[in-house]
Amino acid sequence: NGARDSSVTAASLSAMAQGCMAGKNYEQAIVFLEGALKIEPDSAAYNCDMAWALLSCESIGPERLIKAEKYCRRAIELNPRWAAAKYLLADILADEDQLELEGDGLVKAGEALQLYQEVLKERPTDASVNYKYGMLLLAMDDVDKGMMFLAKAVGLDPHHYKDVADLLRDY
Repeated sequence: NGARDSSVTAASLSAMAQGCMAGKNYEQAIVFLEGALKIEPDSAAYNCDMAWALLSCESIGPERLIKAEKYCRRAIELNPRWAAAKYLLADILADEDQLELEGDGLVKAGEALQLYQEVLKERPTDASVNYKYGMLLLAMDDVDKGMMFLAKAVGLDPHHYKDVADLLRDY
């Protein structure tokens, strides 16, 4: 069966990409994932993995950020309930180096807030989601609500967010 053979090939390319990502060889992972996506372009997992690999490279740049966003959006289109893809897209949209709170930037920040809210419904005890949501709220001047989510992140993982705990004490 030709479809089954293609799936196995895409799966083996994806497995090689996973190995490369585990070894932090993201450029090679991208090559393997490009191959997997040529065979199976409608795989939400391969699209999300490609976004992750693009974002993990040492030199990201605006072009790779745009590509990563495209792959994340495709993964969500293929699997609308996938919290990991939504979380990754929210991170891209809320990237502090890219975030502008006017015009298109405000639209992206609003979309990131919505995505974080959706992820929090699935993973309410995830400290990193609470932290990133809280930080974005702070950036958008919703200080009280932002501090509430930062406090929740600290409560869930006090050792990892020790600096945030200091910020909360000063608040």
